[in-house]
Amino acid sequence: MNNFNKIINWKNVFDESQNFQNKKPSKFAFIENLFHNDFYEKLYETYPEEDDGMWYRLTNDFSRSAMRRNFANIKPNDPINDDDDPKLSPEWNEFKRFMNSKEFAENISKLTGITVTRPQHYVFINLHKGDFNLPHNHFSETSDDNPNSYALTILLYFTKNWKQGEPGGTYMCANEDESSIIFEPYNLDNSMVCFAEGLDAWHGSRYITSDTVRQSIQLTMR
Repeated sequence: MNNFNKIINWKNVFDESQNFQNKKPSKFAFIENLFHNDFYEKLYETYPEEDDGMWYRLTNDFSRSAMRRNFANIKPNDPINDDDDPKLSPEWNEFKRFMNSKEFAENISKLTGITVTRPQHYVFINLHKGDFNLPHNHFSETSDDNPNSYALTILLYFTKNWKQGEPGGTYMCANEDESSIIFEPYNLDNSMVCFAEGLDAWHGSRYITSDTVRQSIQLTMR
């Protein structure tokens, strides 16, 4: 029997609900101490290594650079399932099932005020020295005429000792210009950024200049 209540500290999530829902023009929230500590430490300790044969480098028209890893063989727009990834720890497979659960969708809906029912996609993303994401939004992926559209994007961070002011966290900005950053997280240890998709949901990550790795998951929901 699954014991999902040991995974996420929902009080910390719901404490940001009004903050998320009242922001204009783009709605977003940053949540610290997301996971219960014991479960988070197990996820952190067993975060997948890049030599497990599943990682690949993503570059897209010189607008971004990152290492990515899918859960098992689930790729963008593939049906989401509860099958285990044999190369991941029991805790990671449990968390994958939790992301697919009704409870998770209902609680994310409670946070945002936007009704979502399931993940559209999730993927591990590592950023290394030299990696970046130029300011962009996902409007083309979330427009009404796209059958694979989604309503929310969530970034979950698994990186300890990130320095204040260090680039790499996913920032929110007012327009397609890095000089318009309105929020950038520096605590990337057991934290989360969540934002509603739309024309105003500009975001990115600054060019990493130090020999460090930002470990994260990107989750989209519809």
